[in-house]
Amino acid sequence: MSKPWVYKILIGFIILSLACSFSKDKKEDDSKNQSDAPSQQSGQVQEQPSSADAPQNQSNTTNKVEISQWASSAQASSEYGSDNWAAYQATGSPDTQNCADEVTAWASGASDGVDWLELTYDTPVTPTRINIVQTYNPSQVTEVILYDAKGSAYSIYKKDPKLVSDCPYTLSIPVKQAKYKTQRIRIHVDQSQLGTSWNEIDAVELIGFADPGAASASQAQQSEPVSSKPSGTSNSDAPRFFYDEFDGPLSNLWIDDVFYYTDEDDPDAEPVYTIEQERGKLKFYLKTPWQYVYYLYTPQTYRNVRIDYEIENKGVNTNNIGLVCRFSDYGYYEFIATSGGYYSIMRYYEDGDKELATGGIKSIRFGTEKKNVFTAICKDDYLYFIVNNVEIAKVYDDEIEEGLAGINVSAEDVVPVQVEIDWLEISEP
Repeated sequence: MSKPWVYKILIGFIILSLACSFSKDKKEDDSKNQSDAPSQQSGQVQEQPSSADAPQNQSNTTNKVEISQWASSAQASSEYGSDNWAAYQATGSPDTQNCADEVTAWASGASDGVDWLELTYDTPVTPTRINIVQTYNPSQVTEVILYDAKGSAYSIYKKDPKLVSDCPYTLSIPVKQAKYKTQRIRIHVDQSQLGTSWNEIDAVELIGFADPGAASASQAQQSEPVSSKPSGTSNSDAPRFFYDEFDGPLSNLWIDDVFYYTDEDDPDAEPVYTIEQERGKLKFYLKTPWQYVYYLYTPQTYRNVRIDYEIENKGVNTNNIGLVCRFSDYGYYEFIATSGGYYSIMRYYEDGDKELATGGIKSIRFGTEKKNVFTAICKDDYLYFIVNNVEIAKVYDDEIEEGLAGINVSAEDVVPVQVEIDWLEISEP
């Protein structure tokens, strides 16, 4: 005999269980959404996560396009004029060609003012990089803040003013692990510390991921797909990758830069060194102690690069040689090998130097008249040091994005230092 009341009870229990399960899932989702939401307290500025504490799962950018755009409107705490040097002069792409006090860039009302410039963009994006083009007395930028649609503030850069030799100069700031969209940037400048007068800004580029179809037709004309990290830039028709056996005269595509310690007994003493190219050799001759001579290839900048050379010691057996990548005003990476058989990988940075790796080189050939092949590879966020085809170190570091490639020869307390390079190659890793 059938028992309809049993089936009714069973159906009732099933419906009740489903309802409880749905309620529990909804509460858990609501709780998760509340914990993930950024704080909306008025005036609170959230700091950009460091590489150490940044979460590994990045924002979902699937089916999104990374675009570059220039500001469409601007305002400032002050401006030198309503037309010339006005805030709106910082909108659009760069149009100030020289390092000069030009009317086509924004300048604050006073040459020693503490001011801000705020820019707005047509398309909201999940930001990946900000490029600030400065055309007079860079870089006195002290803070850069991004705002989302709700007005929450995210500080992505905070530094003291510093002297920069390059001009025009682009301050390039990576934005790490952003989980918000922005179309508004505020740049703070402090011109009261260095005594160099106005820090003028010509244009500010916002790079980030946009939703498909979000850009208007007019904005799409100025936006273009870009890579998430720069691969490097070219400033001339000079080769980007090449092999050089140093036949012919010394190239004018390289520059030398020297750091040295002064003698307490002769504080005005200058370092004495020569760089010559002769009979298929690039020759370094350092005559005074405690100097560090850098030889940099200037037409190209690189993010990913491999540098190889074969070098022979011709002088005292107490010297250091090195390879350099991502050399810029912010800092650089240097791969150092001593004639005593030790190595270090250094990060020289505006916030302080750091030794990333150190140890002994088992594969080195000691002594004068001995030749060694040294290799440095900078690829994405990894650095590799190779001596005579033997990898001696691999380290991770993501602080410096891009810069020049080059080499280094240094002298310490014993001179003269004489080394000869038989060949050099800059290639794609």
